[in-house]
Amino acid sequence: MTRRIALIALMLALAACTKEVKPEEAISSVGPMPLDYKAQIIANAKSNYFDPYSIRSAEISKPVPAKNELYGKYAWVVCVKANAKNRFGAYVGQQLDGYVFQNGKITQKSGHPETYCDGKPFEAFPELESIK
Repeated sequence: MTRRIALIALMLALAACTKEVKPEEAISSVGPMPLDYKAQIIANAKSNYFDPYSIRSAEISKPVPAKNELYGKYAWVVCVKANAKNRFGAYVGQQLDGYVFQNGKITQKSGHPETYCDGKPFEAFPELESIK
């Protein structure tokens, strides 16, 4: 019992040492929004989709600042919904992807895009549907 109390006291003491970052400070650390985010996502589509030439029903969100789950830092996230064919030639339905941008470049695809993308407004993304 004494160990548990000591452990809880230690955890509370360590928690008090952390600096809470204000949301506006975190967002300002993101850097400038990537201007060519659509072009980068289109270029990435050839390696991210089995059949990128079959993409349809594509939609995209505007870049939003969010906490990067991998590095714990803030980054820009762009959400994309698209329907493309799988290895069997069948459409899989509209899938959600989150692209993480740091220093103006895509650094990763989000493992849990719903974390960033739920509730975000989307607009049509015809450029992704017309990959050549």
